[in-house]
Amino acid sequence: MSVRKTLAIACLTIAASATTASADCRQIDNAGSYADGTWLYRKNGGWWPIGALTAEIANGRQRTMTFAYIARDAALRAARRGILIIKTGVEGPYATNTGRVALIRENYTRYHPSETCENYPNFPSNKSVRIRSYDFYHDYGEITDRADSKTLQNFHVSYLTQPRGCKRSDDANADPYQGRSNASDFSFNPEIVKSGQRSQFWAQFGFGTAYAEPLADRQVTIKRYIADAEGLACVTFESTLRPGGFIRINDLERRKGAFRTDEQSWTWPGSAKQ
Repeated sequence: MSVRKTLAIACLTIAASATTASADCRQIDNAGSYADGTWLYRKNGGWWPIGALTAEIANGRQRTMTFAYIARDAALRAARRGILIIKTGVEGPYATNTGRVALIRENYTRYHPSETCENYPNFPSNKSVRIRSYDFYHDYGEITDRADSKTLQNFHVSYLTQPRGCKRSDDANADPYQGRSNASDFSFNPEIVKSGQRSQFWAQFGFGTAYAEPLADRQVTIKRYIADAEGLACVTFESTLRPGGFIRINDLERRKGAFRTDEQSWTWPGSAKQ
């Protein structure tokens, strides 16, 4: 299947699930009873914890499934807003063609007309960048290709975060004590996500410039959420599961105290990383 056709299908999949947070939560029974950061998948009209997903693909067949991420913050209530990053791809021996990184984002309108912080400009549905450009932009804060850099800057958005105010999804300012940033959370390298961006000085000599496992069919999706009056929001998305495939999600605004929470991931059993 061509890259263009693959991107078109992915965009249609994402667009089909584009609903408001409250509408998405209505699909999930007792959504308000789940803990902040819960990740579920849909089966036979019900929702199941992500930990049970591996048993569903025991027969080894490729399939497309619907997932839901739940944000719940009773303290912030309606002030809870955020960005969910969804990273998918194939790794290890199944990654036969590294290709490019597909970028998917919905063209949201402002939550309120008077809100000047939020900026979700129109973004074409068939955009992609070279892997090297994507990795260096998020792993090192370095621009390696001007055209790709412009695409990446247009892909990222600004949003209202509490209590810090306006913030861009590619903000590279490291969090105190942790070293992580919005930009580093977009990385496909788990070590970058865990510890933050690396030095551009060392990158020029080739140190740590690539994730150890080969990756292919990479796609990154940005989805926003805005909590309701009770602090509840749900984000639904679809992904096609296949041998070697993985899904990784990061909520840029989910915290435990002052610290960002860990990236969540699911990997097809038997892949290089689990």
